[in-house]
Amino acid sequence: MSSPDNQAPESAQKQNDKEHNFRALEARYERKLAEERQARLELENRIKSASQEDDDTSDEPYVDHKKLDKKLARFGRKLNMKLKTKLNMLSMLLSMRKKEILVR
Repeated sequence: MSSPDNQAPESAQKQNDKEHNFRALEARYERKLAEERQARLELENRIKSASQEDDDTSDEPYVDHKKLDKKLARFGRKLNMKLKTKLNMLSMLLSMRKKEILVR
């Protein structure tokens, strides 16, 4: 049988292993999040540069429906992109929390 003195270092080692595993998972998720964030920023920059090419800054008093539709579509794409990014970040955070709870 193992003595209580022997069990204390084993449980401390298990706790250290759990902590180490959690920190490794956390670091991996943070790297993945940073990569996704970088990719999103690059995509936004490409979209922005493409949209600047066809932007019309005329001071005409009437509304051109074609231009309005383009602007609304661009707004919708940007909004969708932002929402998807936030949802992805929240889902990753929730999955990390679930794993943390399961590890305990």
